Amino acid sequence: MLKKLSISVVAVLALSIGTQAQAQKKSAKNKTETPLVEELQPPLEPLLMAIADQIHTGKIVCEAGALIQITEKTNAPGRFVLKLKNENFNLMPVASLTGAIRLEDAQQGAVWIQLANKSMLMSSKLGRRLADECQSPAQSTVAQAMKLAPPINILEPQKDVARK
Repeated sequence: MLKKLSISVVAVLALSIGTQAQAQKKSAKNKTETPLVEELQPPLEPLLMAIADQIHTGKIVCEAGALIQITEKTNAPGRFVLKLKNENFNLMPVASLTGAIRLEDAQQGAVWIQLANKSMLMSSKLGRRLADECQSPAQSTVAQAMKLAPPINILEPQKDVARK
């Protein structure tokens, strides 16, 4: 009787493990989104936190009707999740010599560049833009102001107003 009981227990355990493995395989096949990295990460240095404080979050409309959602991670201040269609990118600020605000997902090769009047998402792995002409409401306001009063082009000769 003890022998029958132990064989039954082994059979139930084997069946249980096999069912779990099949369920994991099915969920892995059905999963199309890039998983979010939810592990604890060290705090960012002050320069990078200053960059992160300038990131526009929420829904951002891009050309061709593309929609991007940027959310700051609750467990990792200064780090963001950018969602475009079925893809999630885990972004963190990177210092830029040009003054542009830049976020990168080094693992997936994604780069988010935020200027005063527009933003874009690029893929360094694919060598192309994934989303362009993206504007938050604040960027849209700046873009309209730039149309009304274009910035000075330092490469073109300027009119000398003082001599007139």
